[in-house]
Amino acid sequence: MIEALAKRIPSKIPVIKRDKYVMYLELFNDVLWFHTDIFSWTKEIKKSFINDLETISKSVMLPVKALVNESDKKLAKFGLVTHWKKEEQIVLNDGNIAYIYSWSR
Repeated sequence: MIEALAKRIPSKIPVIKRDKYVMYLELFNDVLWFHTDIFSWTKEIKKSFINDLETISKSVMLPVKALVNESDKKLAKFGLVTHWKKEEQIVLNDGNIAYIYSWSR
C-alpha cells in the first residue's frame, strides 16, 4: 500500500506557480531541494522570483538547497544572480562534479 502511494506522489511539489515560472520543492534524504521551470526572464521577473524565494525560505523549517552540475555554467550564473550561495562540491554517481547551493536571506 505505501509503495503504491509513493508511486502516485510526485517527488517535486509545485509550491509557487506564476505565469513566467514555477518553483518546486522536493524532500530527499532529509534535504529540501529546490527546482524551477522558467518560461521568461526580465528584471521585474527576477525581483518577483527572489521575493518568492524569500517566501519559501521563511515558510519552511529546513534550508533550501539546489544541485548544479559543474558543466551547467548558465545555471550556475543564474544561481549567483538570484543570491544562491555555493556550499559544497560533490562527485555525482556518474563521476561528474556538481555543487550544492543554499538559499537564505
